[in-house]
Amino acid sequence: MKTAWLGASLLVGILASCKTMAPVPAPWANYVTGTEPGSIWLARSDHTVVRVDGPRMFGDTVVGMVDGQYTEIPLTDVTQLMARRADKGRTIALAVAGGAVTAGVVAAILTTTGTSAAIPFQCDPSKDDC
Repeated sequence: MKTAWLGASLLVGILASCKTMAPVPAPWANYVTGTEPGSIWLARSDHTVVRVDGPRMFGDTVVGMVDGQYTEIPLTDVTQLMARRADKGRTIALAVAGGAVTAGVVAAILTTTGTSAAIPFQCDPSKDDC
């Protein structure tokens, strides 16, 4: 059971490592409508940053959940929109590291020497079982 939890934890870490927070270029309404992200972060003109879950556009207003409450934020009140986006550099680094680990495991398996625990085959020609 511990192995399953370890594997799941590693998978989550691996998937998260391919993403990064990045500013989204304007027009922000096109990004929200076109990609339908799960969450976005809005920097507001009052210098606060809010996370909006399930954002949708309603005219020129972002609507969604902020801290569990339905919220409407006009785009005129937003100074920057950020979202989790793919990070090519991290993805490449992860692929290279994964390949190196795989090559190391294969090399270790191929170079391991030891005695076989198998039972030796015995043949009795008189019984015709060879």
